[in-house]
Amino acid sequence: CSFSPESKLMGAWRDSTGTVGYEFKENNVCVITYADFTIPIINIRHNGTINGAYTTEKKDDGTEFSLIILGDLYVYGGRELLELYKDNPEKLKADAVQMAHHGQSGVELSVYEAIGAKYTFWPTPDWLWTNTPGGWKPGTGPWQTLEVRKWVEDMNGEFITAMEENAVFDTEKI
Repeated sequence: CSFSPESKLMGAWRDSTGTVGYEFKENNVCVITYADFTIPIINIRHNGTINGAYTTEKKDDGTEFSLIILGDLYVYGGRELLELYKDNPEKLKADAVQMAHHGQSGVELSVYEAIGAKYTFWPTPDWLWTNTPGGWKPGTGPWQTLEVRKWVEDMNGEFITAMEENAVFDTEKI
């Protein structure tokens, strides 16, 4: 969404079913509301791109499931994210997190600790997951994936990887 300092309400639209959606700006966060979803897009810039989106879903039983998407956020962006929420850290808590930068060389452990997610989504190919580039001995590559996996294990997180064929994550079953 585009940021407009003049107005808190940045836009509204109606889809073909008549459902109305809105965009708001709150500090460095653009909030898109549509149907039962509220998606704050956190204005953390890295190499000209905005990273960080947070979404919640209302489940059939009335509870919510939350997911924060870190995209390609790196160390400094993670620090900026923590600074942005330092006065309200509970807003960063989520049930699930998409691991920053494929789960390697992204944000620091403190960001994952602040999010406190049980479920971790890894958009990671198998060679990066095992830190094994083609022809190398397993685990000997230059990436930090194994270290980040250890962080998740130490926090009792669950791995959901991109390597699992037709992986489906059903929030109604948790």
